[in-house]
Amino acid sequence: MPEPLAENVHLGSNGTSVSEEIEPIQPDSRRQEGAATGDFFSVGVPLHAVRAGYVRRPADDELYEALIAGRYAHVIAPDRSGKSSLIAGVAARLENNGFKVAVLDLAQIGDREASGDVGRWYYSVAYRLLRQLRIRADLQEWWQDKSILSNRQRLLEFYSELVLGHVAERIVVFIDEVQCIEEQQYGHQLLASVRAAHNARATDPALSRLTFVLLGECDSLGLSGEPGLSPFHITRSIALEDFTRQSLDIFATELDLAADDARIALDRIYYWTAGQPYLTQKLARAVARERIFGDIAGHVDRLVAQQLITRNVVLNEPHLGHMHRRVVSDSKRRDKLLNLYGRIRKGARVPTDLGSPLQRRLIAIGFLKIDADGELAPRNRIYEAVFTARWANENLPNNWRPVAVAAAIVFAIVATPFWYTQLLPRPYVAELTDDATSLAVASDAYLNFRSFPGHTAAAENLYRQLLERRASFAGDLASIDEVVTFARAFDDANRFPQRLLANYWDRQATAAMREERRDDALLATLESLVVSAPQRRARAAALVADDYAQLLASLPAAGRGELVFNPSNLLLTEMRGARVSQWTLQGQALQQREPWTMTALEVTPLVRRVMVDRDGRVGRVGLILNLSHPHSRDLRIKVIAPSGRTVEIELDREEFQRSTIFVSLRGSCANSSARTSTAPGL
Repeated sequence: MPEPLAENVHLGSNGTSVSEEIEPIQPDSRRQEGAATGDFFSVGVPLHAVRAGYVRRPADDELYEALIAGRYAHVIAPDRSGKSSLIAGVAARLENNGFKVAVLDLAQIGDREASGDVGRWYYSVAYRLLRQLRIRADLQEWWQDKSILSNRQRLLEFYSELVLGHVAERIVVFIDEVQCIEEQQYGHQLLASVRAAHNARATDPALSRLTFVLLGECDSLGLSGEPGLSPFHITRSIALEDFTRQSLDIFATELDLAADDARIALDRIYYWTAGQPYLTQKLARAVARERIFGDIAGHVDRLVAQQLITRNVVLNEPHLGHMHRRVVSDSKRRDKLLNLYGRIRKGARVPTDLGSPLQRRLIAIGFLKIDADGELAPRNRIYEAVFTARWANENLPNNWRPVAVAAAIVFAIVATPFWYTQLLPRPYVAELTDDATSLAVASDAYLNFRSFPGHTAAAENLYRQLLERRASFAGDLASIDEVVTFARAFDDANRFPQRLLANYWDRQATAAMREERRDDALLATLESLVVSAPQRRARAAALVADDYAQLLASLPAAGRGELVFNPSNLLLTEMRGARVSQWTLQGQALQQREPWTMTALEVTPLVRRVMVDRDGRVGRVGLILNLSHPHSRDLRIKVIAPSGRTVEIELDREEFQRSTIFVSLRGSCANSSARTSTAPGL
C-alpha cells in the first residue's frame, strides 16, 4: 500500500488550513473512462443544449430573445464560463426558427493570417463568413475590386452585397474570442464595421436582417477605443452568471451516490467553486468516477487538493494556467495588476471602481468579483487557494522587501550608480505619473520610492503633483475627500491637504457664481476659508454685501414660462424665471413691448414721526409715496403695519401719471413699512 501523502488543504474563507493525511484515491474498477457517467459531464468542451448535462441559465433566454428582436448583443465572461455552449444552444434555437447562423472564432484566424498584409486578415474574416453561411461567390475578385476602400468600409460593403445579397433569411453572426483584437494593431476595424452595420440600418433596411453578437473575456471599455466606432455602446449586455447551487441538482443522479450523500457532495463542490462552470463540472466528474464512502465532504476536499491546488497547478491545469498567463504575459499592465491583486489578498478593502481599467481587467479575466458590500473579493475558494498574495509577489519582476532593498543599496551605489539613479526609479515614476493609477497603489509606490536614500525629494514631488492633478479633476465632495485623505501623508507647514480642499471649493464657488447661484457660491467660498487668503475673504464679503440680510428669496431659475393675461388693459405677460416679456392687443394684432428683467424686491421701512399736543387717540395716518420708476404701471404696492394689517394699493390710469400717491390707513400703523415689487401683470 502506498505511503500516505500529507498536504495542506485550505478550507473556508478565514485563511485557516487543516493538515491531514491524504490517501491516493483509487479509481472505481466498475467505472471506466468513457462510461455513461463520464460522458454526462462536459469539462473544457462545449456542451449542446439538448444534452442531459446542460445547465440552463438566464443568459440562454435573454440572448435568444434579444436576437429574435433584432438587437445586437455582447457577452463578456471569463475563460471556461460556458460561452461556446451558450453559442451552440442559442444557435440551434435560431436555426429551428429559420435563421442562418455563422460563428466566427477570431482565435482560429490569429496573427499568421495577416503575414505583413492587414488586408489578408480581413479577407480571412470574410472568407470564413462565406463558408459558414454556405455562400458561393467569387470573393477574391470582389475583394480586389473594393481594394480602394478602407477595411471597415470594405467589410460593410461585404455584409450588404455578398452576405445579404445571397441570403434571404435573417442572419446572426457570433464573433467569439474578441479579446484577440486587444493585442493587434489592425483588428479594431472589424469592430468598427459591426458598429457601422448597425448605424446603416437607418438608411439600408436590408441590414436589419443582419445581427451580430460579440463574445470574449475582455474589458469592453478598454477594447472599444473611440465611442463613435465601438459596437459595445449600442449592443445589449448579456450577463453569463455562474451556476447557482440549485442548478447543480441536475448532477445528483450522475454521482452514483445516495440522495443525501449526493446533496452533501454537491454542497461541498459549490463551496469550493461558487458555481464556476468548468471547475464545477470537473469536480463533479471526479466525484462520479471515484468510489466514495464515509466522509463525503472530506473526500471532495481531497480531490480539490490533489487536482486543483497543487504546487504546479498553473503549469498543468489548463484553465488555471490560462488565468495565470493572462496576467503575467501582459507586459504593459502586469505589475499594476499584480500589485492591486496582491493588496486585496493581503486583506486590503478595495471598493469597486468600474472606472479603473485594472479592476475591470481582473474581473473580466475571472480573478475577482464584486461582493455584497461593493468591494472586490476572490471569485471562488479555488482561485483564492491558487492565486495567493505569495503568487502575486513571486510574479512581480522586483518583489524585494524594503529591508532587502536597503541591504542592497550599498552595493548598488558603489557598483551601479547609473542603475540606482536612472533605472531603479522607473517603475515608481511610472506609477506616480499615470493618471489611471488608483490612489492606494500610488501611495504604496510613493512610500516605497521615498524609502530609497536620495529619492525622497523626487518621490514627494511626484506624489504631490499626482494628488494635485487628482484634486483638480475632483467633481464631487467624495472625490476630493479621498484625495485629501491621502494628502495627509505630508505633514508640513504648507498645509498641503487644506490647500487642495480650498482650491476645490474655489472652483465650486466660481462655477456657482457663473451660474448665478449666489447662496451656493457663498457656502463654497466659506468652505474655501480653510486656507484664508485675501481674495477669498474679499469674495465672501462681495457675496454677502449690504443687501444679503434683506433678501427675501432667490430668483427662480429660467424654466418653463408662465403666462398671465390681464383683461382690464388687454396685457399678456410671460414670465420665464426673472425674464419678462409682454404683449398688448392693438387692433387685430399683438404688439410686443421691450422685454425686461425683474431684478429686485424692495422693502422700504418707514420711520414714525408723531407730534402729540393733547390727549386722545390717533385714528388716521397719512402716507405719501413718491414714485419714480421706468415701469411704474407694473408696480405692486402693499403697506403692511406691524399689527399685520395689509393694504394693497390699486392704481388707476390717472394715478399712473402722478409721481406722488396719498394713502390713508385707519387704526394703529406705527412702525409700518411699504413693500414695492416689480410684478408685471398683477
